[in-house]
Amino acid sequence: MTNPPEPLVPIVHGATNAQQSDPALPPAPVKPTRPGWVLPVIVGLVVLLLAVGGVAAWAITRGGTGPFAGAPATYAPPRDGGRYDTPQALIAELERRGVACTGYDETEGAIGAVFRGSCYIGGQEAVVSIYATSADAQAHPRILAGLSEGIDDVDMVVGLNWTVNCDTPAMAAQLSGVLGGQVVHDPM
Repeated sequence: MTNPPEPLVPIVHGATNAQQSDPALPPAPVKPTRPGWVLPVIVGLVVLLLAVGGVAAWAITRGGTGPFAGAPATYAPPRDGGRYDTPQALIAELERRGVACTGYDETEGAIGAVFRGSCYIGGQEAVVSIYATSADAQAHPRILAGLSEGIDDVDMVVGLNWTVNCDTPAMAAQLSGVLGGQVVHDPM
């Protein structure tokens, strides 16, 4: 006669043969399993965090936020601001440095300047003037301060042969960081 078949005992990974065949022994610990979607989700979150961190690092090294965000952090403008032949050349330099100066409108018959025109940087007006000499550029803030005394502050950046009149002292400081030149502030 043959022996009756032994009852089937489920195989538990990590259990000894004695634990699997002897019901008197405590059951072997069952290794927890994760659902199949957990690992891809964890990997996806790690990749997402790395991507966000990379974008943030890139944005920080490009100069922060706002209209001056594109100016590279490692760029050092010429201290004196350099020379430009036309307002468009100065605006092109701003754009090379990541600052958009949009809607340029030339001023016909500019008094005291060879060329003058205005554009908008981050919604604020900037008046760009090019002068025949450095002395003319250096004199412009004093002349403008005299004309606008008691009416408005003078906030501008002065380069070798150019000036940029700005809406605010902060805008003048930011432009100076991109173009170089001297920041002039004359309160009313």
